[in-house]
Amino acid sequence: MAHDEKAQKKPTYKRSPKNLLLDRHFQLRYAGLLFGLAVVLSGVLGALLWRTSDTLITQSAKAVVSGQKAVDLGRQLAGESEKVSAVVKMNIVEEYKDSPELLATFQADQKKQDDKLAAQQAALEQQAKSLSAQANDLERQQKQLLWTLAIALVMLSLGMGAVGIVFTHKVAGPIFKMTRQLKRLGDGDMRVPEPLRKGDELTAFFGTFRETVERLRAQREDELAMLDDIREGVDDEALAGELDKLRSELERPLAT
Repeated sequence: MAHDEKAQKKPTYKRSPKNLLLDRHFQLRYAGLLFGLAVVLSGVLGALLWRTSDTLITQSAKAVVSGQKAVDLGRQLAGESEKVSAVVKMNIVEEYKDSPELLATFQADQKKQDDKLAAQQAALEQQAKSLSAQANDLERQQKQLLWTLAIALVMLSLGMGAVGIVFTHKVAGPIFKMTRQLKRLGDGDMRVPEPLRKGDELTAFFGTFRETVERLRAQREDELAMLDDIREGVDDEALAGELDKLRSELERPLAT
């Protein structure tokens, strides 16, 4: 009992990065599976996002091309309109040179048409510039998205691998502790295993294992008590000495 109290007072074992890999084969295997799954999912997600952004860029480029064509067509129309206006002006000036009022009215109307056409042309030019700026901005954002996505997916994959190692450590730790205790039991060491660390898995299984060791100790203590009773009734010194030796051998595993 004194030994049990002493064992319970021992400080609980704490995790540290140095001992995360208690079972390299088991932990790295499942951490590798998680890492591989994260890489596959990241690749699929990255491909979908890239395809979507690429489609947006393509559509934007098409819109810019359409806008440039509209601007070019507007320029052509403006040029033809200017030529027609110039010819009409010459004819009107020649025909109505004796009627200044009609000439002034025509020139005012013509100026309104020219201003309207110039405003439309300026709007087309501005629209083309805006579309071009949007296309450049989308292309820049696509590059930023690519780098951000790549970094995020790499971090996600590494994080999944690290989580796999930490999680499997919570399983490998109890198994490692029970394996060590089983070897000690095989060598006659009946010390009660120390409690698991906070957050470890297999707590129920480890608890059963710990209770088994405690029952073995209790059985050995009962055997020692029975041997003590037998020893008290023995007067033969030689036999008593042998019983004392036997008791020492049986008690040794409890004293570790």
